[in-house]
Amino acid sequence: MKRYTRSFLFLALVIALASLAAGCGKQTEQANQLVDDVNNIAAQVQPKLDQADKLLVQATDQLSQGKTEEEKSSLSQAQALIDEIIAQIDTAKSKTDEAAVLDISDTYRQYLQAKGRALEQALGLTQTTREITVVLLADPTVEKPDTLSKVTELETKAAGQAAQRNVAEDEANGIAQQNSDEWPNS
Repeated sequence: MKRYTRSFLFLALVIALASLAAGCGKQTEQANQLVDDVNNIAAQVQPKLDQADKLLVQATDQLSQGKTEEEKSSLSQAQALIDEIIAQIDTAKSKTDEAAVLDISDTYRQYLQAKGRALEQALGLTQTTREITVVLLADPTVEKPDTLSKVTELETKAAGQAAQRNVAEDEANGIAQQNSDEWPNS
């Protein structure tokens, strides 16, 4: 989850930098406002991601110590935070997509579309993490044989989503690097 956290924060930073010199379209100002909204969402999400990560690690430790009730409490708290994060990432994705269809430069649009794909994968990754908490809450002592296989399946799915998110992030970063003369400080 830590790498995921850094990627989301990096997304906000790069979008903010790109928006400063985004292009000549008539709606660039409107796109920039939407990007500002995404940056505000990222600032709100970051502490929640950190706390959810901490709670998931704590739940793992509690499981290994046989502290089932504490583990369930940690998982439930993490799940509540994850639900908030899901809603916020969904909003950020919508705003990014909305900005990408405005009358802006083609380069800014391509950049925002790549960032939108990254957010889509981040959303899926967060939803998969939530599914893991559901499975573990249903069998906190991991006694059922299918619990471990389901968690393993979901972890594999999450790894794929993280990889796809990274590909989209790399694409966006490449666009920013190729246009560094237009986007100072990117």
